[in-house]
Amino acid sequence: MDNQAEEKKEILTPPPSKASIRTMQSDIKSILEGGGQAPQPYLAEINHQEKKEAPVEAEEISLQPPQLEPVIPGYTGPEEPIFQPNAPTSLPPSEKKQPPAAEISKPKISKPKGKGIKILLIISGILILGIILGLIGYYVIAPLVFSPKETASGPEKESVQKEEVVVPAPEIKPDQYLSLFKALLPLKEEVIISPLTLENFKNTLTASAGLITEGNLKELIIRDNDRTLIGFPKLISLLLPELNREEIAGMFAENFTLVIFADQNGFWPGYIAQLKPTATIIGSKVWVKEKIESSRYLDNLFLENPGSTAVAFKDGRAGSPTISLRYLVFQKTGAVLNYGWVNNNLVISASYPGFTAILEKLR
Repeated sequence: MDNQAEEKKEILTPPPSKASIRTMQSDIKSILEGGGQAPQPYLAEINHQEKKEAPVEAEEISLQPPQLEPVIPGYTGPEEPIFQPNAPTSLPPSEKKQPPAAEISKPKISKPKGKGIKILLIISGILILGIILGLIGYYVIAPLVFSPKETASGPEKESVQKEEVVVPAPEIKPDQYLSLFKALLPLKEEVIISPLTLENFKNTLTASAGLITEGNLKELIIRDNDRTLIGFPKLISLLLPELNREEIAGMFAENFTLVIFADQNGFWPGYIAQLKPTATIIGSKVWVKEKIESSRYLDNLFLENPGSTAVAFKDGRAGSPTISLRYLVFQKTGAVLNYGWVNNNLVISASYPGFTAILEKLR
């Protein structure tokens, strides 16, 4: 009997069994280790021996996750607690601590958004006011301060008048001559051509050109036997027979200026005619271009035969400031027929240097 009693005393206690257990700390640990997956229970050993566990006080229970640093590929943590209630979303991701209760309770006062709009409205108002004042000064004050004569005497007004407004030809008597040059030439002569023929005209000009030195102009006044001036319509219709004398007289004044230019290549006539106030410069330009460039007697404008001509007239420029001209080259050296407009004056010259010399005297 004693042996049986001793055998019973030597019987070992069964090994502790394992059970699946979940706690808040185990769930948080499982979530952190699983990268945010559902929490998994862990196996815990249950000892059948009765042990008195110390009571868990409420103060020891912490809602904060354990400071674990699991090694996870690509992990850049630490992460924020997933189950933290009422976590503030306006904080940057790197900040974990909740703001103090005193700061949470304070309502956020947003700055007024209309401040920028008010500044923009003030600037716009200033700009609009400046524009209005500028318009009032331009249209109301300026006309009172400046007289019409002062505003009309600017360079823009003068240029418009020079281009489009025909300056009236001075009223002169039939036997009175008025030079179109602004300054008198040193060489000036009055000659009689009678009767007025092409041959007499050329012979008279050739005889009068003997005293002209190279690079200079000489002004000639041509008259009939009765001392009457020979006007431009009468002379040009003699030199270019295709031109209608009445048409010319309707556009150009009787008084004109005749010159001779001398250079190393010979003597070259020049003709300056002035439009009448009743003529339009645009229509006159079209008429002159058509009549002159289609004429078969252009060699009559020279004192000597210039020889054959080129194919057609070409565009060119001369003077300073420059003006547009049309020119035709002949076979004789220096023989180039040029014509162009200076304000309301038509200038025709038998040489290009003679044309530029005339421009200098007209300006």
